[in-house]
Amino acid sequence: MDKVRACVSDVVAIANSVASHDLSQVKRRLELLFADVGSQTGGSSGTVQKVRDQLAQSVNQSHGPTSKRFLDELITWLDREHLGRGT
Repeated sequence: MDKVRACVSDVVAIANSVASHDLSQVKRRLELLFADVGSQTGGSSGTVQKVRDQLAQSVNQSHGPTSKRFLDELITWLDREHLGRGT
């Protein structure tokens, strides 16, 4: 799970960066993590949930409304595209 922690750390750093709020870059980073974990374990839904939970915790620690909005959009995407929640 060190890969999960490293990925979440990267995502939060991007969210907190004033210059870089590239949602597509973060999505690609997460997709690579999920593919890697899925190939090793045969599934990635537990990893997706773990990433989602850690990002949700990070929302409260993020720097400013732009970072929070970025993380909220990412969590919504994870819910919709990877966890089958929402519309």
